[in-house]
Amino acid sequence: MADLAPQSVPSEPPVPPVTTRAALRTAVRWRRQIFAVTWLAYAGFYFVRQAFAVAKLGILDDPAVHGVLTEQVLGVIDAVYLAAYAVGQFLWGMWADRFGPRVVVTVGMLGAVAASCTMGMSSALLVFGGAMAVQGLAQSAGWAPLCKNMGNFFPVRTRGRVLGLWSTNYAFGGLAAPPFLGWWAYQVFDDWHAAFVAGAATKAVVLVVFLVFQRDTPPDGAADAMISCVAAVDFGSTGGAGTAAGVVNGCGLIGAVLGGLLPGFLSGSTLFHGFAAAALLAGLLLLPHWNRRPATAS
Repeated sequence: MADLAPQSVPSEPPVPPVTTRAALRTAVRWRRQIFAVTWLAYAGFYFVRQAFAVAKLGILDDPAVHGVLTEQVLGVIDAVYLAAYAVGQFLWGMWADRFGPRVVVTVGMLGAVAASCTMGMSSALLVFGGAMAVQGLAQSAGWAPLCKNMGNFFPVRTRGRVLGLWSTNYAFGGLAAPPFLGWWAYQVFDDWHAAFVAGAATKAVVLVVFLVFQRDTPPDGAADAMISCVAAVDFGSTGGAGTAAGVVNGCGLIGAVLGGLLPGFLSGSTLFHGFAAAALLAGLLLLPHWNRRPATAS
């Protein structure tokens, strides 16, 4: 009958409490990791974004495509790209709030790589135009979701300084990508198609790094467009950070599209007076809120 006696269940060893110092070290490590991987992710977008600008030099000198991909046609393709980029800003921010930055940015990277590879293998006008539209949509998947990602890891009191440093990603990408892509295209392969392939390969490497090291939220659950996006995130909610940043940057892209189109329809004086009036109106609207701060500083 001894075997019918109730058996004592061995208790699990107690989990040692996490000290404040250990939690702080973990938080700091994650912040540094997310800062680095998201910085690299956005800088990497420029290596596929700038491929078209680098390839233009060879396209205009290539007799095989000079009759189709003329300077005027390339300008229209640029406008298609900017329009798609502006539309994407309004969409990806909302989807980042719903599905998380990891999913949205990954889809954007895959689209950017696919579009760049397509342009590197084809010279057909419709293929070029369609691929640039896809590229514009893919590129717009970077800014708002990554701003949301950074906001999830950094408290309000440090976001201005941290995101100011983080925004050097687009300066680095814009400066480093053209000579890098140009070297591959005109020094190594002597073919403008190589600019697109080199950009896609670079972005593919960045995608792998992003998938390995990026996380949407901490493990414990806890300048113009940059300043506007920081304000939108701080004064809103965590759940709507991507949407807010996307809307702000999308409005900026509408300005970029109009800035490229209006000079062809308006005189110089009308254009500059209109821009000055718009800037003055924006300043007056912001003036009552010049020193507002978020309600919480956690």
